[in-house]
This record gives sequence, structure tokens and C-alpha cells, in this order.
Amino acid sequence: MKISELLEVTIDKILDETLKKVNGHWALVSRKNPRKVLQYYQGSGHPSKAWVSKVERRVHSFSEDQDSTAQDSAMPRLISKSWRVTHMSSNLDSLANGFERRKLGISFARDGREKPYSSPTVQDAAGRRGIVKAKVYGSGLDYNTQSHKDFIERLYDKYNSDVLVIDALRNLGVDWVSGWNGIGHSNELHVLNPNKIHIVSITPID
Repeated sequence: MKISELLEVTIDKILDETLKKVNGHWALVSRKNPRKVLQYYQGSGHPSKAWVSKVERRVHSFSEDQDSTAQDSAMPRLISKSWRVTHMSSNLDSLANGFERRKLGISFARDGREKPYSSPTVQDAAGRRGIVKAKVYGSGLDYNTQSHKDFIERLYDKYNSDVLVIDALRNLGVDWVSGWNGIGHSNELHVLNPNKIHIVSITPID
């Protein structure tokens, strides 16, 4: 065997056979999928160890960046839970058919621990005020959980709009977010899906 041939075999073994000739050209191929060419060698003769190391470092760095990006954008597991909540309505007549979908969601006090919240909208013109007790079902996120908070903040970075963030959460199947008011931290339950609200009682206060 010629020295040049022996050198080729030795290098191939060192690189776990990732350096191969493809269609007559030297190329670095994937260990997991030898048919996948990572980069062709454009020089003359046999690729040097330095060239192979440089390409491998670039490929590994890109792979790690991709894994990191996928992890950053991954949605955390939703929490399935029911809540007893209260809400102060500025117009009880608007609840004749239950809560309607609102662009920015609906605020509720959780389990009677906080003062009832009101979420007035253009549709809620001044009318009879009252306290609404309800149950909220479904699945959601907890803004006090770091991974959930980070996920919502990444959506803000991406969309830079409260409305678009809430739309994105709805599209992902999020029915509510605890500890959040649609903008940031708040001691409330912010409901995005009105179909998950079951009204228990309504008490006028005027």
C-alpha cells in the first residue's frame, strides 16, 4: 500500500469514517447519516486534519445553536385546573348569554383571595354593575412559574403586541394564565377562552 493511501485510511479511521469521497470529491459526511454531505472539500489533494476540524467545529456549533433555539421556543406543558373566581361586571346585561370573547381577555379574582376585577370594554357600556361568581376550567399557564413566564416573554419579544401575544396563546390552546393581566404580573386569573367560564351566580350591587 502506498504511503498516501495509508494516510487516507488512517485519517478516515481517526474521523470515524466521516471523511469520504462522494461523486469523486472529498467531503465530510454525517456520522448518523453517511448520505448527508456536511461540506465538500474545494482544495486539491487530500483534506487536512485542520480543514476537517474546522468544518466539524462549525457544524457542531450550528447544531448546538439550533438545539438552543428549539429549546427556547418550546412551549411548556400546560396546567389542567379548575378555578373558583369572581368578576366585577360594569354591565350585567352584557352577560345575558355568558361572557363573550374579548380581544385582551377577561380578568378574574382567584378563589376569592383578591378583590374582584373588572374588564370594561367598548361593548360594556355603563349599565347595572354586579359581582359575578364563576368557575373556570381548561388548561393554562402560571406566570409565577419561571418557564411559563419566560415563554410568554419570548412571545412579547417576537410580536411586540399585547393583542398578538394573546392571540398566539389562544392558538396554542391556552385557556387562561394565572398571575398575569395580559401585560405583566398581576394577582389575578386572566381568561382567554370564554367558553371555559361557567357562571355560578350574579349579584347586582346598584
